[in-house]
Amino acid sequence: PKVPVRSPQLTEQAQQLGASVRHFGLSVIKVLGKYREMVMEEQLVLDRLATAAMAIYTGTAVLSRLDAAIQKAGGKEDAIADEVATGKLYLRLAMKQLDGALDTLFDNSDAALLDVAK
Repeated sequence: PKVPVRSPQLTEQAQQLGASVRHFGLSVIKVLGKYREMVMEEQLVLDRLATAAMAIYTGTAVLSRLDAAIQKAGGKEDAIADEVATGKLYLRLAMKQLDGALDTLFDNSDAALLDVAK
């Protein structure tokens, strides 16, 4: 999905967030297709989906906050340069966390972990 932003300097982050939302949605469909009703028993998988959802939620909040701050600055972006840099760094880290969580939905060590935990 397209994530709208008013500030051109956030276009890249908005596109990345949109791609991450799509990746999340497709991953949820794959998880439900694989586990069906038994998905509620797959706590490690659900934890990864929850981690990804939290990254999307917080990333959206940060992106919105940055967009509002840039608009409020009205051309004086130097005054909020540190805030913008910090927000962009957070977004990069949140999307890496999301990607890591989704990339390990099906390629993980869950079976070995559960064997050791018995």
